[in-house]
Amino acid sequence: MYSNIHFNTYSLPCFNSLYKSFYLEGKKVIPANIGELLPPLGLAYLIADAGSFNKTYRVVIINTQNLSLDEVNLLIKVLSDKFHLKATINKNRDNYVIRISAESLKDLQVLLKDIMPQMMQHKIGL
Repeated sequence: MYSNIHFNTYSLPCFNSLYKSFYLEGKKVIPANIGELLPPLGLAYLIADAGSFNKTYRVVIINTQNLSLDEVNLLIKVLSDKFHLKATINKNRDNYVIRISAESLKDLQVLLKDIMPQMMQHKIGL
């Protein structure tokens, strides 16, 4: 016996400008104005998608291996300037990841606990 599910998704024209900001020639990029585009809910979904929690060191890692060093530095600047989080770059083979420090963990948890999907809160140590 076999079963399957089939569905379609739709693309709405209202998202075209965002797509053009985040994809250049088919490659994902971080736009220069990411600070204006990234609200706390966006940060919550970024961590839910690309984040993990290291229980030993009580830090949050955001997997940014597909981004350039300049893009990672830009994201760290936004985390610092906009959200007042202490983050550093860690080398991961030939790429980079963002590490949100244990010192900023409580601030991150307070910022995101009410807006991050509960099933993803383990990624911020909750």
